[in-house]
Amino acid sequence: EICACLVGSEMCIRDSIIPVPEEEKPKIFTKELEKWIGGMIDAGGETVKAWNIVGEPLDNTINENTFDWAKYLGKEGYARTAVALARDTAKIDLDLFVSNTIEQSEDIVDKCGQLIELVKSWEADNITKIDGYNILLHANYSQDADIQKDNETAIVNLFTKLAVTGKLIRISDFSMTMVNKEGNAIPCSELSLEAVSYTHLRAHETCADL
Repeated sequence: EICACLVGSEMCIRDSIIPVPEEEKPKIFTKELEKWIGGMIDAGGETVKAWNIVGEPLDNTINENTFDWAKYLGKEGYARTAVALARDTAKIDLDLFVSNTIEQSEDIVDKCGQLIELVKSWEADNITKIDGYNILLHANYSQDADIQKDNETAIVNLFTKLAVTGKLIRISDFSMTMVNKEGNAIPCSELSLEAVSYTHLRAHETCADL
């Protein structure tokens, strides 16, 4: 929405409804994107040098709480526009990241591949540049030794695949859930201090191996 006034294909002004031609919508939304990104970059000044320029691009959820920029600016166009606006506004060199959540329960390597291919499609114009990947990693630690071995292998494969791109890699929102042999999450209240300490130790060792 634009100032909470644009509704579907119509714009509300003083209780009047004015239809907005489809060809005008990309211009309108690009202008609003420019205001938002420009304001954020200006607020960061020369202090903030890294930004998540696109968040959760693999999430196709569309509901009343989301806005589909790609619908109006194009599958590649919305990301290219955002990157261009950020770099044009900034007075310093920026590191721009694409951010996406990775769940242990998913096919981690496949999702990683999708993310890499998506970024390649954005950069196919030889102008757009994404500097790195910001991974919101939600990992599991299983009490089943065989499953846990597979979990650790999947995490290693994830970051090995990302490393091949030559881009920066950042981990944020890192969490680890303890799972029993039946595959059910164990509440923290039921974990012993020893179990929690061991889980944290294995998490640090796995990250160190990367």
